[in-house]
Amino acid sequence: MPDVWEIKEYKYYTFSSRDSSIANTVILLYGDSGYLGGVFFSNSDEPLKPAEQFPSGVYGLYYAYEDLPVIVDMLRNEKPVYLIYSGADNSRLSTLSEPVGEGEE
Repeated sequence: MPDVWEIKEYKYYTFSSRDSSIANTVILLYGDSGYLGGVFFSNSDEPLKPAEQFPSGVYGLYYAYEDLPVIVDMLRNEKPVYLIYSGADNSRLSTLSEPVGEGEE
């Protein structure tokens, strides 16, 4: 069974001069219980790290920098959005089932 957390707030950081092996852009995610984890974006040519749960219980999800606009759009325009942790290869940010055309009038 995956861990599912509704994201209530986020903070968005873009660093000006980090080594390419370190995430240049980070989004910190918060839920009702506080800090849930981070979404890390890198423009390095190295393969992305798999999703992980740190010993502290928070999560790390790793994306290519080119995925940043999609993630920011989801956080800004969809509700609710969830962090779903289901192991290294199947964790994600997601909405749940929504009716087609929701929000359109």
